[in-house]
Amino acid sequence: METRLKMQERREDSKSQTSKTRPSSELRIVLLGCVQSGKSSAGNTILGCEEFELKRTAQCVKRKGEVAGRRITVVEAPGWFVNQLLEESTEFCKQEIVLSVTKCPPGPHCLLLVINLDDRKFGFTENHRTELEKHLKLLTERAWSHTILLFTFGDSLGNKPIEQYIKSKKKALQWLVEKCGNRYHLFNNERRGDKTQVTELLEKIEEMVAANNGHCFEMDKEILQDMEKKRRAEEERAKERLMRMRRQREDIQTKMGNKLHLSELRIVLLGYGYAGKSSAGNTILGREAFEIKRTSQCVKREGEVAGRHITVVKAPGWWRNLGVEESTKLVKEQIVLSVTLCPPGPHCLLLVIRVDAKFKSKQRKALEGHLKLFPETVWNHTLVLFTFGDCLRDTPIEKHIESEYNALQWLVEKCGNRYHVLNNMNRSDKTQVLELLKKIEEMVAGNNGCHFEMESSAKEIRGTTLSSKEKKKRKLEEEPENIQKRGKQMDLPESSDIANPLLAAEEFFPDVKDVTSNTIYSFMCPRAGRFQCKLTSLVFEMEEKGEVLYRIESWDTGHLDRLGQMQPAGPLYNIDCFKGSVSHLHLPHCEILTVAKRTHGLSF
Repeated sequence: METRLKMQERREDSKSQTSKTRPSSELRIVLLGCVQSGKSSAGNTILGCEEFELKRTAQCVKRKGEVAGRRITVVEAPGWFVNQLLEESTEFCKQEIVLSVTKCPPGPHCLLLVINLDDRKFGFTENHRTELEKHLKLLTERAWSHTILLFTFGDSLGNKPIEQYIKSKKKALQWLVEKCGNRYHLFNNERRGDKTQVTELLEKIEEMVAANNGHCFEMDKEILQDMEKKRRAEEERAKERLMRMRRQREDIQTKMGNKLHLSELRIVLLGYGYAGKSSAGNTILGREAFEIKRTSQCVKREGEVAGRHITVVKAPGWWRNLGVEESTKLVKEQIVLSVTLCPPGPHCLLLVIRVDAKFKSKQRKALEGHLKLFPETVWNHTLVLFTFGDCLRDTPIEKHIESEYNALQWLVEKCGNRYHVLNNMNRSDKTQVLELLKKIEEMVAGNNGCHFEMESSAKEIRGTTLSSKEKKKRKLEEEPENIQKRGKQMDLPESSDIANPLLAAEEFFPDVKDVTSNTIYSFMCPRAGRFQCKLTSLVFEMEEKGEVLYRIESWDTGHLDRLGQMQPAGPLYNIDCFKGSVSHLHLPHCEILTVAKRTHGLSF
């Protein structure tokens, strides 16, 4: 119990200093951490009441209360996704993290770094630690002297002491505890009636303040001044964009008068996977018309909304960071087919983009490449639909657009400055759908009442989009079932153990660990055996239980150009086995790979 001893020694030293002063009459706290770490619940536990809503937010939230004779101010900063790279966090989110320490002037006494203990959902890894450290660097290195680790979901430990849990996590979590000066505390948010867990936390905060000679944490003024200057510029640009959009709409409304209303509207939803297309379709139609899951084929639904007959077609999504050349043949065919499923053609193509995720040049190239499956005129019929609008709270969407990189601004301009925000968590708000339908009608009026139609057959369109690099990747465009068939036809070893891996494999659906950068899949293997992923057809032979993380990477087109007649055999996978329990890996498009040596953090 070395960790406990270190903490006790540090607290004894701090108490000797605290005993010389009276307990603080006021404490200012900032909650930091990733999404679903338990920040909101922790804030409610500290204040003893339901002050924080249990949902994501892109803005800081500040609440106050009286606790154990002290005036307590708690500020919750927006969270980042688990394993999310700092560069993948939105600029607005990073700004809010920095500004969180200014919401309780002159500054917080304590930064509570909130960690979820539930390994079934999170599991603290080296990747988690690295990205957490990078996000904390936004507050400068001095922040660590004012930081305490707050572990939530303490009930998941059972009877295991927190020190034993820290030791079991090896270097990643132990490093973090040391970085915080062995200051940590455990919360069980389900036992809010136990006031001792809160009073003990407040005592630990007071001891840390005493060790810091009574000082609170303050950001460097130069950093705040630069950020404020940047924010003012963004707000000015946001106002200009909003005024321009309003003038565009007013001009069309003036010209068209009462001719704007259409009795029928046909809509196609396009976007990368997990952008929120299904939820958007359900919000538009006002019912659960689309299943919330990935599909490889188009789905069409109809309904009556605000006196209009609405047809919504959802096209399958592409991988967020992968170009059109790496999408399967079926996905590309279905994207082209989507506009023919609502004859004579859609009035509007809604490009669905998550407002809580970074949209950079890589995502722009992927989106632009897939839109090139259509004629250039498609942009005249396109509107950007931002989903997860609940994260914005009262932040104008224009502010989000202007705070992001040029890629998002390019997209909005490419769509003629046409955009809309949906809060799919508040479907009772019918005005957001009515406003969207009005914007679509105005766009149709701006197109002289015309809808979008393909200028040539789908076959011709697909043929013109195949570049020389795409032709080198033909084998990537095979469907999983075809890849499996080819794998079965290969000359495999005759060992009954591995000759037919697909026959003996237990199928599973992986969990999605991260949806904001490259989508990461997680398989928590319960035991030794052979298991096949139903999404990728990968087969893992496990010697023991353990977690496997994997994702699809992009082939380096520069390397492909030097291959001559050689072609990639299939998708490029990045696979991590943190416990080293994988003995064999069966790829659906090549021969068996045997893991000769298993190590921590093994990647294939």
